[in-house]
Amino acid sequence: MEDIKDEDFTEEKIENDCTGPNFLKFVVFLQYTGMKLQNNFEEYIHELFIEECYKVADNLDFVQSCDLLEKDILNMIW
Repeated sequence: MEDIKDEDFTEEKIENDCTGPNFLKFVVFLQYTGMKLQNNFEEYIHELFIEECYKVADNLDFVQSCDLLEKDILNMIW
């Protein structure tokens, strides 16, 4: 949309540049960006749980509780 000048703001120009061949690329880019953000956030949550929960766990029940809590938090967010 940034490269469309005011005088070129016609139905044909919008159709070709915004929803035409580049539209699919834009949709794929948005999906990729969303998945990348989701993956980064999941990694952050996992690292946080390693530091704050798993390292202080002193028995198997505590570790299993950390697992369940981490999974519940990720399910709640997504």
